[in-house]
Amino acid sequence: MTTFALSENWLMASGRDIPGGSPWDPAYMPAGGWKPVTVPTTVQAELVKAGVVASPWKDWNIKGLERFERDTWWFRREFVVPETDRDSDRFELEFQGVSLFATVWLNGSPVGFLHNAHIAHRLDVTRYINRAGGNVLAIECSLAYDEMRKRIRTEISGTGDNVRSYVRLCQMSFGWDFAPRLVVIGPWRPVNLICHKRAAVETIFVNTRAIEAGAADLSIEVRTKLVQRIESAPELHLSILENEGTPPVWEHTCPIHGDGRITVEAHLPSARLWYPAPLGEPFRYYVKATVSCDGEIVSRKTARFGIRTVELKQNGQFTFCINGVDVFARGANWVPSNSLTLDSTPERYRHLLELAHEAHFNMLRVWGGGIYEPEVFYDLCDELGIMVWQDFMYACAMYPDDDTAFMENATREAIQVVTRLRCHPSVVLWCGNNECQEAWTLGDWPDRAPRHFGERLYDHVLPDTVRELSPGIPYWPGSPYGGPTTRSREVGDFHDWYSFPNWRDYDKNAPLFSSEYGFRSVPSRETVNEMMSGELQWDGNSPLSRPGSLHKVWQFHHGWCGWLQSILPQFGDPTSLDEFIMLTQEAQATLMRYAVEVYRRRMFKTSGSLIWQYDDPWPAVTFSLVDHFGRPKAAYFWVKEAHAPVIGMFYEKDGATGYWGISDLQNTQACSLRIRRFTHSGALLGDATFGGALLPNAATCIVESLPQNLTIASPDEEFLYAELVAGGMLSERVYHAGKRCDWRLPAATIEAGAVRENEKRVRVKLISSGYVHFVCVSVGDPAARYSTNAVDLLPGEQREIVIRTQERGAITIRSANAPTLVVEV
Repeated sequence: MTTFALSENWLMASGRDIPGGSPWDPAYMPAGGWKPVTVPTTVQAELVKAGVVASPWKDWNIKGLERFERDTWWFRREFVVPETDRDSDRFELEFQGVSLFATVWLNGSPVGFLHNAHIAHRLDVTRYINRAGGNVLAIECSLAYDEMRKRIRTEISGTGDNVRSYVRLCQMSFGWDFAPRLVVIGPWRPVNLICHKRAAVETIFVNTRAIEAGAADLSIEVRTKLVQRIESAPELHLSILENEGTPPVWEHTCPIHGDGRITVEAHLPSARLWYPAPLGEPFRYYVKATVSCDGEIVSRKTARFGIRTVELKQNGQFTFCINGVDVFARGANWVPSNSLTLDSTPERYRHLLELAHEAHFNMLRVWGGGIYEPEVFYDLCDELGIMVWQDFMYACAMYPDDDTAFMENATREAIQVVTRLRCHPSVVLWCGNNECQEAWTLGDWPDRAPRHFGERLYDHVLPDTVRELSPGIPYWPGSPYGGPTTRSREVGDFHDWYSFPNWRDYDKNAPLFSSEYGFRSVPSRETVNEMMSGELQWDGNSPLSRPGSLHKVWQFHHGWCGWLQSILPQFGDPTSLDEFIMLTQEAQATLMRYAVEVYRRRMFKTSGSLIWQYDDPWPAVTFSLVDHFGRPKAAYFWVKEAHAPVIGMFYEKDGATGYWGISDLQNTQACSLRIRRFTHSGALLGDATFGGALLPNAATCIVESLPQNLTIASPDEEFLYAELVAGGMLSERVYHAGKRCDWRLPAATIEAGAVRENEKRVRVKLISSGYVHFVCVSVGDPAARYSTNAVDLLPGEQREIVIRTQERGAITIRSANAPTLVVEV
């Protein structure tokens, strides 16, 4: 089997310019001409490139793309079958993702109709292809709104114009509270020509059956396809290797009979296991399969897999257990990172996932209103030891599960998705949907529908598919799910959107597993400049105090909301744009760090903390820890500290303040703790040291109640600073007792210098004259990586922040109580 990418030399045109004729004819010229494009792409991305809509992320510009949703669009290219493969026995066209309804034409003949953007389609075009001459491939794409409106049932969708429930397309594209309406059209994933000779390896799946005493029992399932009648049985050879080029640690050869599906048992006496961070190495093996006919290799396929077992413990808990070890899941929810293309580049995926790894994430939930991410996403999660909670793509809606065509489509989607992703050791949970059961039990859906449309998917189709195709990986019906109303803190997982404005309720009403919770903040100044024009950013008043006037653009970018109104007064009243950005980011950082700390203190009464959300599909005022351009917010750095394998935290209860240590390490660790009490002006009021030991994979109380000399007497003028050392790791924590808006921070200054160590690293040195709060360092490069940020400086303290960036330019240093500095490097 040989695969050729059909990525270059495509042409695109609007159906408005093709009133008649044959657009698949190489000589056909639309009224407006053809636009050269490269696939994968979307119509909207190409319109932006062409300047039809300028700066789509700025102001209201993205609304200018909506009118193109109603059009039909054509994509066309010519290709020649490579000479080496013209004698192939079968030719297939593979469309890995097309949005949404598409008719495919090859050499003037319709060869297939596509109607699900979530899955790949393969079309057998052997009878239509010109083996030795030119071929013309054309795709007619549309969203078919008029046709879809005929299917709308108000008991399901609520309104007469809501087609979202009826189409298998990224649900977020129709607009969400963190995403714009941008329903993309076109071949948004690669298009390939696949040439088969005699037989082919289709899929390989290695399932871990058992691990005991260092040995592993595996089941290897291989699906092959015969594309030509063969007199003698083809032969399958399998091998497992630890690394490319090393001798196999296991081999097997057998004939291929029947339907081409072969299952082989394998035993590895000394298995290397895949672990999530920080439990161990996320080791992956290679498995190779080759098919031979009469001694000639006609197909080969290599895949990577990990050996690991997964258990979801319940009955009073909701705990993931990997290879027999309980894991506290810490991370966030992942959404599509680009509304314009849905997928991102491999470089962007690596940037975002490495940032997650550096922040000690061990789980990401792929949210059910987005997309099934491409292979590069799951490969990176495998590599970095990040577990994946995988939703099926159903969210916040009822779905027509009594429609035969819809259910056939949904079943085909489930089979393909599970088959594609089950090989990744990072995938540890299949989940039926996002918030559909909760909306049925607690929303108004029962007022319009006789039953929960969609439950046949979550209760039958999806679990049956997982049970058959992905044994050993648990299935969960939805998120949240558990208890009589699905909004339970005692059963299953929980979405905590109910702790505002009393955000300390994260501790008082903690669930077994918090799979969604979060708080909005304004992205960095550099991103705001990309998000809205200068005259719309600030007019002397906070956007929160001006719901009308110029600040309607903030509302469009999700900035006008009760969230900020309810919490921000606890942090201050901003008088400038920079202060507004800083206070919203500090509020988000404070709330998210507090939640992570109190959840981890409860381990394993609470067993997971997944913040809503990690990334952004466009620049906006959202819950993200990392904004659309890849710039981490302050909350990212505070959560990074709270996620570390060893952390210390202050804990208030019943009027007393104590100190806890939390360890993910698997052995008891001796620890030392020093706590100092300061005034904001720098005076040392108390100093004490403590000893103890941190229990393995647990939270340990080190100081039940702080002594008198460490008790804060004036919350507006004092703070505590703690240093915990255990397992060779240092955890630092600054602690204030009062509301941020009441602090009296004296004016201070910062001396700063920057040295470029090499083309990729800049070292920034900071020295403070007094206590300086929330010192944030930034450069223009959105891909820059910071060793730390949003830090507090003690009086006279010198601190270094390393920035990884190849770009040269100014470094801006902002803080709560020192003048802004700009340092050139």
